[in-house]
Amino acid sequence: MNRIIEADLLPPPVEENEPATAHQTAQRLKPDLILLDIAMPEIDGGEVAAWIESDPTLHRTPIVFLTALVTRAEARSGLQIDGHPFLAKPISIPELVAGIERTLPAHAAFR
Repeated sequence: MNRIIEADLLPPPVEENEPATAHQTAQRLKPDLILLDIAMPEIDGGEVAAWIESDPTLHRTPIVFLTALVTRAEARSGLQIDGHPFLAKPISIPELVAGIERTLPAHAAFR
């Protein structure tokens, strides 16, 4: 029940499919977390993550990569891509929520 109530208080997620637009939107919205696909048009998610990390207003925003380039076992192993956790696609909602919950508390220690 708490998750349903909490979800009603949160702004809806924003989806961007173009790397430059994604960075601009993140600058405007200052999200608590960025889910970033590795495979993006024109440039890869690692380059977008580098833009975000070099931006003084966003550099502390946690990034979780979503990718079909790894297996679920690799994603659960604790390995990281460019220093960020990653989740394997396709992904279920419970797996996504668990991945986010693992990332946010760990990141809060560095704020």
